[in-house]
Amino acid sequence: MSGSIRILHVDDDPKFADLTATFLEREDDRFTVETATSATDGLDRLTEETDCIVSDYEMPVTNGIEFLEAVRDEYPDLPFILFTGKGNEEVASDAISAGVTDYLQKQSGTQQYELLGNQISNAVEAYHSKRSLTTDETTVEAESLSADGDRAPYRSAGPRPTDSAGDRIGLVGPGRDISARRERELDLKRQKRQFEAVFNNPVSFVGILDPDGRVRRANEPARDFIDVPVGEIVGEPFWETSWWDHSTELQTDIQERIDRAADGEVIRFDADHYGPDGERVVMDGMVYPVTDTDGRVTAIVATGRDITEQREREHVLKKIQEVTADADRSFTEQVDELLSIGRDALGMAYGTFSRIDGDNYVIEAIRGPPGAPDPGHSMSLSETVCERTVRNEETVVIEDLEQERPESSDRAEFLEAACYIGTPVTAAGDVYGTLCFADERPADEFSEWEITVVDLITQWVSYELTRQKTQDRLKQQNERLERFASIVSHDLRNPLNVAEGRLELARTECESEHLDDLAQALDRMSALVDDILALAREGERVSETEAVDLAALSETCWRNVETPGATLVTDTDRTIRADRSRLQQLLENLVRNAVEHSSASSRPAADDAVDHGGESVVVTIGDLDGDTGFYVADDGPGIPEDEREKVFESGYSTSDEGIGFGLSIVGEIAKAHGWVSSVTESDEGGARFEIADVELAEE
Repeated sequence: MSGSIRILHVDDDPKFADLTATFLEREDDRFTVETATSATDGLDRLTEETDCIVSDYEMPVTNGIEFLEAVRDEYPDLPFILFTGKGNEEVASDAISAGVTDYLQKQSGTQQYELLGNQISNAVEAYHSKRSLTTDETTVEAESLSADGDRAPYRSAGPRPTDSAGDRIGLVGPGRDISARRERELDLKRQKRQFEAVFNNPVSFVGILDPDGRVRRANEPARDFIDVPVGEIVGEPFWETSWWDHSTELQTDIQERIDRAADGEVIRFDADHYGPDGERVVMDGMVYPVTDTDGRVTAIVATGRDITEQREREHVLKKIQEVTADADRSFTEQVDELLSIGRDALGMAYGTFSRIDGDNYVIEAIRGPPGAPDPGHSMSLSETVCERTVRNEETVVIEDLEQERPESSDRAEFLEAACYIGTPVTAAGDVYGTLCFADERPADEFSEWEITVVDLITQWVSYELTRQKTQDRLKQQNERLERFASIVSHDLRNPLNVAEGRLELARTECESEHLDDLAQALDRMSALVDDILALAREGERVSETEAVDLAALSETCWRNVETPGATLVTDTDRTIRADRSRLQQLLENLVRNAVEHSSASSRPAADDAVDHGGESVVVTIGDLDGDTGFYVADDGPGIPEDEREKVFESGYSTSDEGIGFGLSIVGEIAKAHGWVSSVTESDEGGARFEIADVELAEE
């Protein structure tokens, strides 16, 4: 075959499509490759000049099988090769049913393009041969136009006419329509190519067995795994071949699978096997029957994939999860074990967790062979490979340090490492140190999986350090808060008690209008001390709750608050779970806020005082509609809409007399319970405080 071969490559990854085009055009100088990124685009670019289509399977909107079916409607014989990363029996079966010419699974490396080029050449050659006129001395096969314009192949036999010079002219005469036979031949060829494409899957072991389990064929990956000439196992019982280890239990399991397949069953399995070198291989596969038109089993197919690497990765992830979830281990013990897991997964001699202290590199944990430095060992950061990791604040991967290190450099390299992979460890956003692995021999190449293992371990270490740092900071804050509360409760309350006592003595000895102002000032100071202490306490999360009758507790709170002339309306029958004393303080603060701020309204207290608060304020405690929470509402002056978002902040008050802690305490108590607090306008135009997400007590 000569001349240009025009190939249309359809793949939704333009970078991979361009790469494939480049390698195909290198494989064969006859190839000219045009790319498209979707099936729709591919159909638009498809012309009579196209010799072959190479298509991916997984594409948005229209997948490769649907694209193939659309192509077959217009070009029933055009070579179509499915070149896909999704390789399994289901996809292959669908492709065969749709009339695919060939099937190839994407692999790493450039060898796949050589194989793809060969498939394209063979398919196009067969395609062109079919379209050409085939003749011999006595037989001619060609295409003719029927009366309705359709092309149909025919076969004629007889002598070929020649001219006076002996050159052949015309065609032999009478012929017969061989469309059906030609279609059957093409269908058989297509099925054979499709079968060979599936059978020769480069990543799956495939064996074709007789119904009694004797080996009939084995593909190349299976033969490579067996490592013996295929002739030595053909005709042998599958379970006795050197493909499998010879343990009686495993042979029995394999024979049982084959017997079940011979009875028409499809069996999936996941088991450990051993290659000829004794190395453990985890196999995932199927054993299933092939039947004829009468349903009789004519063959058995055994397939398998080596998933050892996948299982090993899953095992590594499981070990990491177990270590990080083990609350009984200390942080240091967990880090030590993670370093050990990382060393094994990467095949490295050293695993190290360090802390950066100024210009020094301090080892906090290390796993390595005898002679490795001990934890606590310190050196100059500039003498270590980790210096680059810290400076760049990103993962550093070096397969061969000798090639990376300038010849003129005389700086020492940590652990005399020949290869290195390290990541920065952070705590609360700041670089704390590094977590690295090194070996005394250069590495061929670090895989994405190996880099991911190091990143996963580092992320957990960084998270734990950040959590510890946050806990330490909160502990210090709590200690300062406790010292502050102690000062407030002792150093301020004692002088207040003395002042209040002296005030009482002064009242017995003299009369003065200043004494009432002094009493009011002392009351405010005492309330301020109470609120400050309460606010310090309310930051604590509620750990124990009990069933509380909301209506009954509301009545108790009402009696505890000075509410001259005010009215309470309870419109709830709920029992909720709460810390009773803290819920009582929440309700008392809301009731006190409603009464005091309604009384302190700057609005005239004449006629409209009856309708809008003042001493006649009405406070309602009721249930939230469609929610498990409750509300406390009043008919007072309300809170301006632009101020509602900050009502729970410390220091907020709508009254000149307020100290601004009451509502802040309400917000903290709600937060400590896990409730959501908010404020809006009541039906009467006053303030309405809503407490949502409250847990109801079981009846």
